Amino acid sequence: MSARMPSAERTLIRLAYGMTLRSLRKKLGIAQETLALEAGTDRSYMSGQERGKHTPTLEMVLRFLPYLKVSFPEFAAEFDVCLRRARREAKRNGTVD
Repeated sequence: MSARMPSAERTLIRLAYGMTLRSLRKKLGIAQETLALEAGTDRSYMSGQERGKHTPTLEMVLRFLPYLKVSFPEFAAEFDVCLRRARREAKRNGTVD
């Protein structure tokens, strides 16, 4: 038996990840390009992550943490806040049950 996550939930998770990345980056006043260069990725890929267009690997998530000056638990806490916000917005917009 396979427990597959609904695509709407996967979309919300990607959006919340992007919101988290953007929020933490902006709190530090770091440009997208700067963070991308420091973390060894392309700015366009960084942009796609922030817009929820890419599904990052755990390695990619962990790669950003030192540059965002947060621990994994701090990142996870911010992600939780962003996921709740993404769900509220989706419900308000009628895009998710």
